[in-house]
Amino acid sequence: MQPLISVIVPSYGSEEYLPRSLSSLLAARAKVGAGKVEIIVGVDPKEGHHDLEVATELLKGEEGAFAYLHDHRLGLPLARLDGAKRAKGQYICSLDSDDYVEPSYFEVLVPLLEKERPDVVGFSFNYELEGKKRSYPFASSFEGDGERMLKAMFTDIGTRGFIWAKCWRKDLFLAYDGPLYSFLEDVTLNAILLPKAKKAIAIRDRLLVYQESNPSSLTTRKDPERFYKHVRALAAIRAYYDLHGMEKEKKILVARRWRHALSLLYAKKRAKKDGMGRDERKKAARLFRAAMDLRRPLFESAPDFEEVYRAFPFFSSSEE
Repeated sequence: MQPLISVIVPSYGSEEYLPRSLSSLLAARAKVGAGKVEIIVGVDPKEGHHDLEVATELLKGEEGAFAYLHDHRLGLPLARLDGAKRAKGQYICSLDSDDYVEPSYFEVLVPLLEKERPDVVGFSFNYELEGKKRSYPFASSFEGDGERMLKAMFTDIGTRGFIWAKCWRKDLFLAYDGPLYSFLEDVTLNAILLPKAKKAIAIRDRLLVYQESNPSSLTTRKDPERFYKHVRALAAIRAYYDLHGMEKEKKILVARRWRHALSLLYAKKRAKKDGMGRDERKKAARLFRAAMDLRRPLFESAPDFEEVYRAFPFFSSSEE
């Protein structure tokens, strides 16, 4: 029997978190039957770490659940796509290896996907900070097309840009042809795939627990380039829309520049604290202004625009 859902769990030096992550998936899967859900752990090699051995032991004897080792480090975006290519499920969900799912995860998603057959489902989440679980205070509930979810995602309140807070139709997920950045890769994937979705559903259910205090995660570790990387991701979205003549989506992106600017204030503060220099901050600010200016294509107005375009598949890109 073909599984309905395949859950991709990329792992890189995460053996400390894998037992909780995979145990939560197995417990949630037991409520709907193992045949409905496939679990795939894709491990990036890291010297001195044993993610593959830990995952293999945890999944031993479990139907439709396996771990495998990448030949080299892929990074999150490519690891998710590589796992999706191996998946047998009709839908792709993603779980970061340091997060875990609520017991109701599949009990909610399976009947919804079977009945509605959407292109994408978005859901809310809880988060864990310093060992204490809290509820994310905002959530959206609606049914529409991908454009509606795109608008909600760029507003970034009720519908967030996280990949792990959505479940995608597999063929749509594999249609991703955008930038391959490691930082803010969730937002770029959403921004490129959502316009292709004809049926999008958002639900208020909090189905996952996000680990906010992992010191080794991209969002928490020290990074003086954080501000520039954030701007670069937005510029790459704008560049993709330019390349594909997506005028309506460009207007949606730019209409919410106030929300992007709000997020960037925090990123700028963090980057400055981490050692980002004044010239680098000015460079990022110029790129942001260019990305939000619809009067001319980004490649004509953006400083260092080649670096933005270099992350697309038609450039030889390297993982950060």
